[in-house]
Amino acid sequence: MSNALVLNASPRGRQSNSQVLAGAFCRGMTAAGVEVRTLFLTDYTVEPCRGCLSCWGPTPKQCVIHDDMAYLRKEMGHAEYLILAFPLYVDSMPGPLKTFFDRSIADGEPWFEQDSEGETRHVEALKAPKLVILSNCGYPEQSHFEAVRFLFQRIARNFHTDVVAEVYKSQGGILGSSNQELQSVKATYLDRVAAAGRALVENGGIPEELQRTLAEPFLPKDQYIAAVTRSFQALQRQV
Repeated sequence: MSNALVLNASPRGRQSNSQVLAGAFCRGMTAAGVEVRTLFLTDYTVEPCRGCLSCWGPTPKQCVIHDDMAYLRKEMGHAEYLILAFPLYVDSMPGPLKTFFDRSIADGEPWFEQDSEGETRHVEALKAPKLVILSNCGYPEQSHFEAVRFLFQRIARNFHTDVVAEVYKSQGGILGSSNQELQSVKATYLDRVAAAGRALVENGGIPEELQRTLAEPFLPKDQYIAAVTRSFQALQRQV
């Protein structure tokens, strides 16, 4: 049986909009026969890389920092798919997930090679899982994901793997909303996300038409901006 590891990198962990998105995608993968396990980075201690290069020198593939990263590296090594679920932070990923990737260099080799385009990268050491990127943000437009989309294409290249599926959702606060007026549109969207998860397993990717519908906004832009403004004004009045 195929297996997938979800790394939820949201500071909100189990109560996050990222987990709503990941839960729907994994529902589809499970229906297609994939065994899925979820780890929340908030449960683990992973210190920043010290840049000492011991893992590429005196102690190959062994990090001098003794924390939970060794366990996470081991779990990642067992997975066919690595599903990364996170909110967009400053056009990128949250700090804990970036730290996870920084520390992952311990699995690599220091030697260089050239890829098919003649660009230099490190030699492959371990077989990396296929990457699935699930991200959401509070902005109304999909354009805010352009940088993170490019970033993970580069990360996949350097890890000798592929990004096999991506779901980026603007207006992400609606994923966790309890507003009854939004439940129908949210349920329809999450069913589509589940269909994307199933399509990845059964067909190797998300069909173009389904990818297009996943990028559609929950609400018209002006309506959404007005709703967010009212929400934060109400929050400030509680202080």
